[in-house]
Parts: sequence; C-alpha cells; structure tokens
Amino acid sequence: MLNIIRTAMVLCSSVFALGSLSLAADEALAPKFTVQAKGKTPLYQFYGSYLQDLSASAYDQGVVLLGFDGGRNAQFPELRITDEASLPKPAKLLKRQLVQKDIEAATAADGKFYVIASLSQEDEDTQDYRVFVELTLDDRKEVASERYVYFRKKLLKILQRHFDDDLWFARIATTFGKSGGLNVEGLSVTDVPGQLMVGLRSPLYDKNFGDKVFGKNISLDRGKAILVNVTDPFSKRMKSDVITLDLDGQGVRGMEYIPALKGYVIIGGSVEKGNNFSLWFYRPAPYLLEKISLQDFDHLCRPESILSIPEQSIFYILSEESGSACNDVKFSFLKVSYDN
Repeated sequence: MLNIIRTAMVLCSSVFALGSLSLAADEALAPKFTVQAKGKTPLYQFYGSYLQDLSASAYDQGVVLLGFDGGRNAQFPELRITDEASLPKPAKLLKRQLVQKDIEAATAADGKFYVIASLSQEDEDTQDYRVFVELTLDDRKEVASERYVYFRKKLLKILQRHFDDDLWFARIATTFGKSGGLNVEGLSVTDVPGQLMVGLRSPLYDKNFGDKVFGKNISLDRGKAILVNVTDPFSKRMKSDVITLDLDGQGVRGMEYIPALKGYVIIGGSVEKGNNFSLWFYRPAPYLLEKISLQDFDHLCRPESILSIPEQSIFYILSEESGSACNDVKFSFLKVSYDN
C-alpha cells in the first residue's frame, strides 16, 4: 500500500513538473506580429527640395509627434504633430524656442513628450546636437513648455563607469558617431514610471569594437548593442543602469515599449552608414530576445522609428524617404498588429 502511495506521489510530481515546463515554454514564445496595412507619409519642401527624413515618433493621448533629423548637416530639424488616422497627410509644424539638431528619437508618457538628439558631435560648438528635451503641449497643441539638458557628457560618464574599459572608452569618447563614437537613435518609456530607456546605435560593447584606424583587429560590427535606463535625467539626482543585447553586431535604430507585451520592439542597424536593418522583440522578464521576420520589412528604405498605439494593439514602423537610395519607394510605413 505504501509503495502505491509513493508511486502516485511521484506521478503527481511529474505532472506538475511537466505543467511548469509547458508554462515556461509558453512564456518564452515571442508574440505574433502581422502587417495590417502599408502607406506613405508625406514629403516636405525645403528650398526646392522634397524630403522626408523622419527619424522619431511618439504617441500620447491621441497625439502623434513626429521628429525629423534635418537632412544633410541637420539643416532643417523639425517636430510636427498629427493623429494616427492622418499619418499620410501633412502634419502641423511645432514652433519651438529651443534649437535641437539631428533629432533621432522620441517617446511619450502622461502628457509629456521626450525627444533626444544623436549626441554624436563632440566639438565644443555643437551643443545643439546634444539636447535631450521634455516638452508639453497646451490645449491648442502648441508647445507649452520645454525642459532640456545637454546629455552627451552625462551619457558618456554612465558608459565609462559601467564598462570600466579604458581602451574601449578612449576609442569611443572622441570619435564621431558613425565612426564608432556616441550616437543615440532609440528612446522609449519602460514599465517603471518615470524611467526612460536610451538606445545606442553606437558604440557597441566589445573589447575590439571601434574604427579600423585603431588597429587591424578593431571592427565596427563587433559587439553588443547598449541600452541605458535613466530615471529623472533632467536633474542631478539621475539614476541609471545599462543593458546589453546581442543584435548580431548591430546597434539600435529605433525602439518602443509595448505595455501589453511587457517588452520592446527594436529596429537594429549597422553602426556605419548602410541599409542593413533588422527587427527584434526584447522582453526583460521572463527573458526573451528574438529576431522578427516580418512581411515587407525589408522593403522599407530606412526604418528608424516605432510608433506604438497601445489601445489598438498596433504599432507602426516608420521609415525615411530621402536620398537617392529611397527613390520610387512604394511605402514608408507598416502598420503592425500583435497578439498577446
């Protein structure tokens, strides 16, 4: 009789163990992503040239903010606002007192929009490229306030302290962004209120990352992408931590947190100038990092931004449409749904 009871207990334990394994396997699965529609955002005229150098987007309370990096030499940086249904139509230009060049990423939460420049310029007379902004809109959808910080030095100090690698830091601290120096192209809210995540296109972290001028064993496509969580970045009380992800030798070109999925959709891209992009889903817990194969993603010219509309369980992948490489593109955004 005792043996029968013991056998039953073992069988029950096995069933519970299998159930736990099954649950863990289900939790590890990536969400299903489906392209629902394709479309084009408008071009804008600048002194006779028509451009669409969209590099940033954010959504909050029905308002879509679009950021444009300014084209060659960041001559025409802009922020515009619209709504989700009007993405194919010209968006309203925001008038700003603050100059912010090379706008590269944006996110939003609780009535506040956050916009960051590339931070890639290290010369003393390029402070407009180092601006990180928190802005609010009034009832007329005009800029009500802008709080800002010059963020390049702060971010470099975070990287220096975290990685504690003098040779790596010496290579990246004084180098231009697309040659392996600091270059921010991602920004997102997180699941922690008040916290923002900054995604770096460059540098990657590896002992041998850097421009080839530093040695034959040094390379710009070697290393892990860097994400930096910052809390209260506009004050002296800022807190931070650093995450690295293996994106197959690419950095972050765009990203956004999807609350229903408890994770991030990330656009990967090369440190150097190029048209090689990838799409990823990253969930911190339970940990998952998976490359996404998505219909028509490879036909976007330069995908650079994720625009999340949480209440509809959709996001947009937005792409630039400027330069000869983007001539005659058929669409510049994908509307994507997901199952959670």
